[in-house]
Order: sequence, then structure tokens, then C-alpha cells
Amino acid sequence: MTFEEMIEADLANCNEFGGICNHTINGTTVPLEYLCFDENTEVVFEKDEYSGAETTVPALTVQTTKAAAISHKSLFDIDGEIFGVIEIDMKKDNTTIVYLDRQ
Repeated sequence: MTFEEMIEADLANCNEFGGICNHTINGTTVPLEYLCFDENTEVVFEKDEYSGAETTVPALTVQTTKAAAISHKSLFDIDGEIFGVIEIDMKKDNTTIVYLDRQ
């Protein structure tokens, strides 16, 4: 088993935190397991007139293999609240952070 496969297996078995939300794209809703939901993730803008400005936004961390269907058109129902996608950030540790905004 390669190191990448070991990380994927560890992430797949990680059920001590996280949960399940509903992911909707193109009118289809499916449950999506996530590793972590943080309502106040700090981000720094790097483009345009907002460069250097900081703010906090909700963020969802998911296993990258489970994030394949997520796009900027995705909507998430997390604990009855609907979120849209601001940015999708794939990390080298086989996780993907989805930065969200409330709809």
C-alpha cells in the first residue's frame, strides 16, 4: 500500500468528528460525508482591491475523493442552513477545503 493509499484509508475511517450534509448540484441532492465544518475560518483576499483584507467565512473540509462532484454551483444543507461555494482549495494531504457563503 502506498503512502497516498494509507492517507486515503485513514481519512475514510475518520468518523470521530465531522458529519453528513446534503450536497445539491444540477438539481440532484446526495448526502456527503465531511471531516470538519468550521463556521469561522479566517481567509485573506489576494486579488483586486481587497488584496490583504481578512475576513471569516464558513468552511467545509472533505476527503478529496469525496469532493470530486463539488463545483462553484454546489449548494450544501448543513444543519438546516444553506451554503453556496466561494472557493475550492485542494490540499496536498488529500483533503479539500470548500469555502462557503450563506445563501
